[in-house]
Amino acid sequence: MADRIIGQGYFDESDKDAMAFLNNHPKGTIIASDETNYFLPLWSGHYALYHPAESQYLGGGSDREEKKKDTALFFSKQVTQQEAQEILEKYDIEYVFYGSKETELGNTNIGSYPFLEEIYNSEAKVYKVIANP
Repeated sequence: MADRIIGQGYFDESDKDAMAFLNNHPKGTIIASDETNYFLPLWSGHYALYHPAESQYLGGGSDREEKKKDTALFFSKQVTQQEAQEILEKYDIEYVFYGSKETELGNTNIGSYPFLEEIYNSEAKVYKVIANP
């Protein structure tokens, strides 16, 4: 299948494959980049942290900007391991999506967090959040 176009860039096929992989896992909330989160529900069957329709399900609406800010921090170079864990706990995140768009945001430490278990590894990665590592 061809790459998907988003805005001015391409959506990697490996990202779509990683999302499709999640269809076989218990439904939960996923944290992903601003660009990716719009496609997560469609291709994964899961909830995106601040997708417009899903944020209402999660009681989001009014705190959408806070979710967006926390997501940007989570994927940034500046986030500490403790801050990352606090963000995941704050929103009861079950999965972390780390594909082409997330890689561009700068946090290269995600794979080393002890509270994340890698469950999909290709060009895109998916991590399951572990409650008590």
